[in-house]
Amino acid sequence: MAEHYLDTVAFSAAEIPQKPPVVERQILRPDFCPDIRPRAGRRRARFSRIERGLYRYGRTGEIYLCWRTGGRNVWRNLGTTDKKHAMAIKGVISYAEAQTGAHQVTVVPDGRGAVLETTERLPAVPTPPPSPTQPAEAQPEAGLATPKITLRTLAAEFKAQNAHLEDSTLKVWDYRLEMLSKHLDLDQPPQSLRTSQLRRVRGRLAEGLAPSTVNDIMGKVLRPLLELAVESGAISKSPLEGVKPLKKTEPEREQPTWQQAQEIIEEVAKRAPDTALLLRFMLFFGVGQAEVRALLGEHIHEDRGEISFRRQKTKKYFSITIFPHAKDFIQSLRAREMIHTGKPVFVWRNPRRALETACGKLGFPSYSPRALRRTFIIRCLELGVDPRVVAGWQGHADASLIFTTYGKFVSKEHAARMAEKLV
Repeated sequence: MAEHYLDTVAFSAAEIPQKPPVVERQILRPDFCPDIRPRAGRRRARFSRIERGLYRYGRTGEIYLCWRTGGRNVWRNLGTTDKKHAMAIKGVISYAEAQTGAHQVTVVPDGRGAVLETTERLPAVPTPPPSPTQPAEAQPEAGLATPKITLRTLAAEFKAQNAHLEDSTLKVWDYRLEMLSKHLDLDQPPQSLRTSQLRRVRGRLAEGLAPSTVNDIMGKVLRPLLELAVESGAISKSPLEGVKPLKKTEPEREQPTWQQAQEIIEEVAKRAPDTALLLRFMLFFGVGQAEVRALLGEHIHEDRGEISFRRQKTKKYFSITIFPHAKDFIQSLRAREMIHTGKPVFVWRNPRRALETACGKLGFPSYSPRALRRTFIIRCLELGVDPRVVAGWQGHADASLIFTTYGKFVSKEHAARMAEKLV
């Protein structure tokens, strides 16, 4: 019978609602069980598995981390009921143990929803009181027992994830991180960072550094750290999103003409003949100091008419043709007995000072050794050499850098020669 405050209606026998059958709950008992054993006479509380290595305590909803070490199961109260937060804490703990060599593989059952039984609530690890100087938004939750996530720990995690990079690349990254640390405390948690604070950091960096360097520090060092913080759940949004990169200023690069470069090298030869040979090689083949310094005798293949180099930035090999204007020069190196297998062709001496002295004697601007490389490339372009071929001689993957960096330079003499074609 169903009653209503206005009417009463009786159900027939066929219309009587039937109760659903009672389904007995089945508790999965995986092979992996905690060391705790039920005690007689105690109420049995359950741990339900919610993620690999994570278990929720049924009475309070708190999440525990469980791993196996030394043949025993180790339980740790993470002090949170949020699954995403617990997964982030688990990742930080795993990383911290890996740094000390104490990392253990978590052995857990494969199926989700497994229920583990125990008799009592495990005690939580005590949490130290927050520092009075720590910002309120950066203080951990009550009962949270985990290493504090800071910019420094995020930097260590970034390097661990990118350990496959070249040592030189990581060294540059460390140098930029050190420059950032002069204006930003790396021991603070990412939750305490604000967009306005990062703008002030960008401004202080710009006081003594070029805009491109500042952008590299903010974009290639700080940005990936904050992205890791977002991935771990420490913050929901990167405060760097509201910080725009600085506008790059085009550097003023000067280089001598081909004839002026020859005059400068002749002036260097009066005081330092060995340095003049090194500079002449750089000019004739358009290579930098790093490539010349690593050049060995077996890299010069006169029978094939080419020289092999290894570009230091990319660690890739490339070949340069022995040009007609450089054949006599290579033969002179051979006559001087400078080309031997397994030995450097040049005894390295930094040519910068000798080059500056010669430029001052001739009344030219103080050119750097790198200017000789630009002189070679610009001469190739003015003589009509295919930019793709020039890019190959420089060890570049394509000609885009040749156009953007060197192609915009046009001398008055070259412009006049091009104008004569419009007859």
